[in-house]
Amino acid sequence: MRSFLFACALLAALAQGALAQQPVPPPEGERGRLRAERVRYDARNGVFEARGSVRLELGDTTITCEVLTYHERDRVAWAEGKVEVVQKTTTLRAPAVRYEAGPKITYASGGVVVLQEGVELRARTLKYRHGDEVAFAEGDVHLQTRNGQLQAPSLWADLKNKLAEAKGPARLVRKGGPPPRGREGDRVLAALAKEDTTITSRGPMKYAWLGTEEATAQEGVQLEQVDKSAQAERITYSESQDRIELEGSVRLHQRSGQWLVRERLVRPPRDEEERKALQTPAVLTADRVVITLSTRGSVATGNVRVTQEGRRAEGDRAEYDDQQGRIVLSGRRVRLEREDGSWLEAEQVVVSLREDTFEAHGRVDTTFPVRR
Repeated sequence: MRSFLFACALLAALAQGALAQQPVPPPEGERGRLRAERVRYDARNGVFEARGSVRLELGDTTITCEVLTYHERDRVAWAEGKVEVVQKTTTLRAPAVRYEAGPKITYASGGVVVLQEGVELRARTLKYRHGDEVAFAEGDVHLQTRNGQLQAPSLWADLKNKLAEAKGPARLVRKGGPPPRGREGDRVLAALAKEDTTITSRGPMKYAWLGTEEATAQEGVQLEQVDKSAQAERITYSESQDRIELEGSVRLHQRSGQWLVRERLVRPPRDEEERKALQTPAVLTADRVVITLSTRGSVATGNVRVTQEGRRAEGDRAEYDDQQGRIVLSGRRVRLEREDGSWLEAEQVVVSLREDTFEAHGRVDTTFPVRR
């Protein structure tokens, strides 16, 4: 009986020892696969070295390259030569990459491109967290979305939630497009709509493109459009609200009408008077200016002043009609002064930039020199 019990105990011990020697299978989803033209394995240090058409699969991440070193213990891969890292809907390309499989982080250098549906991010170096789809890009950064392009020395981008914050100096280009529905026959508006709008800032700029484009910036802000340029302390751009808002010491320079000739929207000037009228710009200063993106019109409020070719007009509010090429000033009392010392006061003054004329309405009072 004792011999039988001893034999059973011995068999059980041997069985347990055999089980202990068997390798423990990796958890589901952690198994890796490596393919290449040549593979060398260092069993002592747990290092794979692969060359030629390399393909490494780690969970839902795939790395392809020409040369790869993978450390099993640290779960870190070093890849060189036409590297491509694909994870779900994101593709990252670079000459050299370090991929940490544990936290799912890619460090790329040498000119990096990250591609998602409708988004392209380029930089010299980049850190990308695959889990939350957040990128930290450095060096000549370009973020391209469907309707805009953001450029900066460096930026942080949340590609999942479509948010970015760029370090200044930053430059955002809003692409031109078709005119608003129902206004396709308006040749001037169609010409304006197809032109890009550029926003620059010496300081940081925040940009969002989830469904619609939004941006905010401050510190040395500038706006450029084909027919106008502006400087301000702060700017807010909203595609959903169809406007750009400039605040703080706004200075808007309405350019000459030469672009109208270029687009063949008006005939070339026939004499000196028409040429002068077409080339005479206007400068508007105010506390706040709101520009409508679809019509390119604008409204200025707070300490409004318009100067043009020896004339200066002041009021509480100014509305600029881009299609008509005129500025309408209004307020408690609008005052217009000319360089010859004459002045005019009224409830409303209409300045035509194209015709080089002005009209006054409502309790008009004016003085003028009498010619002899």
